[in-house]
Amino acid sequence: MVSLPSSVSASPSPNVRAVLALINHLESWHTYESAEQRLAVHSALLAPTLQHHILPRSFGQPVRNKQECLEFSRQVMGMFVELKVTVYELIEGDHSISMHASSQGLSVTGAAYTNEYMMTFNFVESEAGPDALPQISVFKEFLDSDFSKGFFPRRTRTCCYFSHINIVFLTPLVHVLI
Repeated sequence: MVSLPSSVSASPSPNVRAVLALINHLESWHTYESAEQRLAVHSALLAPTLQHHILPRSFGQPVRNKQECLEFSRQVMGMFVELKVTVYELIEGDHSISMHASSQGLSVTGAAYTNEYMMTFNFVESEAGPDALPQISVFKEFLDSDFSKGFFPRRTRTCCYFSHINIVFLTPLVHVLI
């Protein structure tokens, strides 16, 4: 279960519950019975018009649509055997949330993963109707550049991680992915 700051209400808004649902989903990624079930849950949290940004722009990452984000998430989360998220600060606006968080995890090869983020989320009403959680329409992840460049160094051989444009190797995982 995600670790939250005390400032988050015991009765959070639908937007906060949507973000917590996404985090809890990512933390429990490997507990689903099938890849289809895992991606169906993930897909339900995202609006059809999703824009997923990985920042800073110096990473050279494209803005991903919903299908690209789902594939990206499948690839990235498949590299980990566990992931735990800690939320330090969460600020909510009318249809948006800004959040400072970190994640700690373990890769499939046993490499430790510790990253820090600033994230922003924008929301729209769910396709399932007004009684369902809102869906995330814009998701921006500002990554810890220093850590990410060390954990996900760029190489010039095959095996894409970030996108079909940028070819990236995960040094601790090279023997798993090749």
